[in-house]
Amino acid sequence: MALFTDGTAVGIEDLTTQDSGLLEIAVVEGINLTTKLALAQDEVAMELKALFERARTNYVFGLTYSAVRLPNLVVNTPVRLWLVYQTLVLVYRDGYFNQLNDRYKAKWNEFASLTRWAKDKLIETGVALVTDPISQAGAPTVNSVAAPESAGTFYLSVSFVNAAGEEGKPSVPVTFTTADGNAPDVLPANAPANAAGWNFYGGLSPETMYLQNGSPLDLGTDFAFYPSAAVTAGQLPGDGQAPNFYRAIPRLLQRG
Repeated sequence: MALFTDGTAVGIEDLTTQDSGLLEIAVVEGINLTTKLALAQDEVAMELKALFERARTNYVFGLTYSAVRLPNLVVNTPVRLWLVYQTLVLVYRDGYFNQLNDRYKAKWNEFASLTRWAKDKLIETGVALVTDPISQAGAPTVNSVAAPESAGTFYLSVSFVNAAGEEGKPSVPVTFTTADGNAPDVLPANAPANAAGWNFYGGLSPETMYLQNGSPLDLGTDFAFYPSAAVTAGQLPGDGQAPNFYRAIPRLLQRG
């Protein structure tokens, strides 16, 4: 699963799963769905920070909550649904104020109710957390090196691992084309401070990028990808770190 801080945690396809007519409405009303996804992530982040701060402040054993922070949060199902519904709230709110269309207002209210439901489910089931978050890798640096290989176009991705061997979310695949007599040479960029090594995935398509190294590579070490000797089965890029534990968020009763 991806970390919340890896970037926008849901995509347009997640929105259309909940609302099949969304794309048409976005075009008609001139609504930028990518912008709404980013705004929803910012709004949910602010609410999560407030929830976590109340948990740390009010929980008797405060040290138990030392890892309840946004960088440690894994996007599990309740978080993902909260983000989806919040995005749809923003879309239909804009649509309503554009046209004062009651159908849009009904959708706005419906998704606002589902947003509250998803938030309550997260509080009820607990947040998914990692103890040593390893962030998503950025695009690697790729160059050509002389090698007895044929020309080709390749898809390449890298990821970082922490000291426990837990793998962060791999980078978005990059494409690289070589001429005859060359091979791609890959080096990850901007390793996070807690990275202990890195993994390399390569193949002829995004669906066939297999793990090419038997164990994590040392930071600062490049990897020459020889397609003729490439691994062509096995581990594909994952979705990021799995949670190490779950932590309930106490419900607070207002006094007065």
